[in-house]
Amino acid sequence: CRACHGELDGFPGYNLLGSKLKPEWMQKLFAGKITDSPRPWMSHRMPSFPALAKGLASGLAMSHGYPAVSPNEGPIDPKRAEVGRTLTGVFGGFSCVSCHGVGVMEPTQVFEAEGINLALPAERLQRDFYTRWLLNPLRIDPQSKMPVYFDEQGNSPLFDVYDGDTKKQLDAFWHYMRMGQKINPPKMDGF
Repeated sequence: CRACHGELDGFPGYNLLGSKLKPEWMQKLFAGKITDSPRPWMSHRMPSFPALAKGLASGLAMSHGYPAVSPNEGPIDPKRAEVGRTLTGVFGGFSCVSCHGVGVMEPTQVFEAEGINLALPAERLQRDFYTRWLLNPLRIDPQSKMPVYFDEQGNSPLFDVYDGDTKKQLDAFWHYMRMGQKINPPKMDGF
């Protein structure tokens, strides 16, 4: 595992895996059952270990203090998801669509590196990893091309959304991304 993870560009460090990925998703990955690669542009592919998939996934999660099965998050809140949709767009948002696809919509203007499609993260990522990542991606991966949008105190620059409450904004993003393949791309015309 360590021959690639933390060594090859674009591969998360081995020490992050159990705190980054949900055990259910890791189990599918290790079993070779992931059909939508989060990074289709990468030439390297994860080998599969079907007989060991469940044990590897639960062991990695538990080694970081997470349960072997992710807790139920409850239903998606449509109102928060709609705010998350706005936050991903150009008008009134962080312009995530510049580098990230959203469902069937391709990124609009990738600069240095394409990001993963925003229909995929909520199925894959542990919620608190997602929060740490968005607050300061460079703290987790100093080579990341993902910009830091929040200040050192974690304050959002978008004061007109939830009065700038970062926690509520990140929650709205999360509800939006939880829509998965049913995600509706943001409006691109400002209306």
